[in-house]
Formats: sequence, structure tokens, C-alpha cells
Amino acid sequence: MTNAGHPPALWYRTNRDEWTWFEPTRAGDGAGVRGTPLGLLPNVSYDRMIVKPDPGDLIVLYSDGVSEATDPIGTELGRDRLMTIARALKPISAETFGTELVDAVREFRGGTAPEDDETIIVLQRLPH
Repeated sequence: MTNAGHPPALWYRTNRDEWTWFEPTRAGDGAGVRGTPLGLLPNVSYDRMIVKPDPGDLIVLYSDGVSEATDPIGTELGRDRLMTIARALKPISAETFGTELVDAVREFRGGTAPEDDETIIVLQRLPH
């Protein structure tokens, strides 16, 4: 997995009943351009991570508009608050979790319109 310039994904690990951030392995020796949006520049290195989710695990991908959402007084949601919200929701299914996360971000914004796109994709590994 690589995020190509997007914020790090969240990972709910069912067997541990815990949320973590994807922490990718550094690509290459660190020289040159790194992590720009996909296709923007040639010869870019991307940090990557190989994962094998267990059945029931959730992977949450989101745009920076989600983590940079602001409340009515201008406080940014940020990574820490996003993780706090994720941990407060029930990871029953991708659909349920995604809907509840969208509602929680909307509530954080105080019902105001988003200032940037807010895209959330929730993936779940299903049993065989």
C-alpha cells in the first residue's frame, strides 16, 4: 500500500480490537522527490507497506479535506482527533463505519459546509 501524497490510512485490526495508522517503509535511500501526488512528477519515490488484513479488518482512506476540516471557531480536526473519533465508533461493517464517520466529521464542522473535498473510503476484508 502507498498513499501517493494522501494522509496515512487508519487500520482497525479485529484480532487486536485496536486502531492504528499505516506506517509505511521508506522507499529507496531518501534521495530525490518523495510522496507527491501520483502522476504529478516523473521519477518519484513512494513510501510503501505490504499488509494482509485479517477477516473483519477495516482500512479507512480519506482525503486531506477530512483531517483538515475545521469546527465553527476554526480548530482543525487533525490526525489525533480523527483517530479519537474512529476509536469511538463501532467497526461493525465498512458501510456502517463509513456512514458514522461522515456524520461525526459533519458534527465536528458544526453542520457548516466543507471547505475542501471530503472523501472517505472504508474497505473491509470479508471472511472467505
